[in-house]
Amino acid sequence: MLLVARGGEVGYTAAIGHSELSTERLAAYDDIFLLMSTAKSYTAALVLNLIDRGQLAFDTKVVDIVPEFGVRGKQRATVAHLLTHTAGTWAGFVPPPPGQWGAQWGDMDAMTALVCAQQLAYVPGERVVYNPFASFGLLGEIVRRLDPAGRSFRQIAREDLFEPPGDDRQFFRAEGRRSAPGTGSDG
Repeated sequence: MLLVARGGEVGYTAAIGHSELSTERLAAYDDIFLLMSTAKSYTAALVLNLIDRGQLAFDTKVVDIVPEFGVRGKQRATVAHLLTHTAGTWAGFVPPPPGQWGAQWGDMDAMTALVCAQQLAYVPGERVVYNPFASFGLLGEIVRRLDPAGRSFRQIAREDLFEPPGDDRQFFRAEGRRSAPGTGSDG
């Protein structure tokens, strides 16, 4: 998608390229794309909002919010460790056996259970190991668990992050919408 604007006035928009190369489906304005790393900044903003409001701290242990995480050596990991990829989780995207993302990918409950069951790979705070699903997936779960209204992560993001600026086209997991490959339902 391309949008050119100046002084608040949109001068040009275009849907360029393909949404799905295998079928040669052209991109359309209403396509929803999986943002991957961009979503981490949204999650971090929601976590920082909780810290700003005093509901969470950088040194809060993950187990204080997600008790089931506190097994297999992960008891010392903190919110700061998750934010900086130093919580001691495995490297890469795919969890080690017997963990599998597969159909569970995008299901926060299943993902949280899978991450919590994993063995600590490194001592928290001693090594940067990039794992966006374990780190930022757990941060999303922390945001969800600390929500007094019991909202889904997608609803929290929409209402607390995206709606205040007035953009209702931004959300997590595009349920029931035309989606590019890799997107799915509510998280």
